[in-house]
Amino acid sequence: MDDYTFPLPSITRNTVTKYPKTLAFDFEKGDFKLNGKGDLKLASPEESCIAWCHKVLNIERYSKLSYSNNLGIETNILELYDSNEAKESWLKRTIEETILADPLKRILSVDDFNFNYLEPDSVEVTCKITLKNG
Repeated sequence: MDDYTFPLPSITRNTVTKYPKTLAFDFEKGDFKLNGKGDLKLASPEESCIAWCHKVLNIERYSKLSYSNNLGIETNILELYDSNEAKESWLKRTIEETILADPLKRILSVDDFNFNYLEPDSVEVTCKITLKNG
């Protein structure tokens, strides 16, 4: 089975925009972040967007009935491609589609894709995500 890793994306923020409040999540610990008093901590707009991106990039599209067909990436199809170039093109398309499906419409662009092959059947993908202006 192929192993695809999607680290947290970098975010470029153009202007201040008001987004709904969300709770901060620590992906390394797998739990919500707490403040000094032990209360749940609110996420910044950037943290909220990163959390959303992290979640949808770790969902296989069409695998969850409760999610829209716009959410998640399609990696199962990659075994049909022989060349790394074809796989990279597919990954770029499915990642970009997924990120741009943000229901809060926070994303301006997804670009600067880099592909790091860890093993012949394992690739780490990084990209840059830019938030929309106000």
